Amino acid sequence: EKTNLRVSYSRTTARPSFKEASKSQIFDPITNRLFIGNIDLDPSYINNFDVRAEFFGDNSEMIAFSAFIKKFNDPIELTFYESAPDQLTPRNLGDASVLGVEFEFRKSLGFISNGLEKLKININASYIESNLTMFEDEYNRRVSAARDGESIDKKRDLQGQSPYLINAGLNYNDAEIGLQTGLFFNVQGKTLEVVGTGIVPDVYTMPFNSLNFTLN
Repeated sequence: EKTNLRVSYSRTTARPSFKEASKSQIFDPITNRLFIGNIDLDPSYINNFDVRAEFFGDNSEMIAFSAFIKKFNDPIELTFYESAPDQLTPRNLGDASVLGVEFEFRKSLGFISNGLEKLKININASYIESNLTMFEDEYNRRVSAARDGESIDKKRDLQGQSPYLINAGLNYNDAEIGLQTGLFFNVQGKTLEVVGTGIVPDVYTMPFNSLNFTLN
């Protein structure tokens, strides 16, 4: 009654947005870049395999372990034009896979003291490994732009996929006096934001630590 084991498979699709699958040209004055749509985009198809074990305690307490594999056909990624690095366009750049594990934990601190029963800690953390097998033209461009002695792998990170995610929080909820408050922390790892062309390097979003306090 207090344990769940879930195993699932699903096949999903990610279709291009109207902006992506169009001939639109949109200028961003902040980055000084031009987005150009691509009417030749194919939708992405994803095979999802998931397994999750859950163990429940009292008062919504739980601990859970998950593992997942995702196989992408034709993922849509944002990349530069080789001849115009200030112009961006979405393209299907290869097939990709994502493997990951996740840990989730929720527990009241009442086991320390009865006065802390309404204070709960929650943690959700994921470690993810992604790779995309490049098409020949992208691989060849990277090889031709390589430095002396640099070796180029045919696989690279999947655009938009962070290698790790951490969300943690302390929550206090007292329904009798109508008080809800919490302290929350989250961070994600270095993430490929825009795929480079070889001559133009990849663009990454660096980790950003966020700490927030709420009081209601």
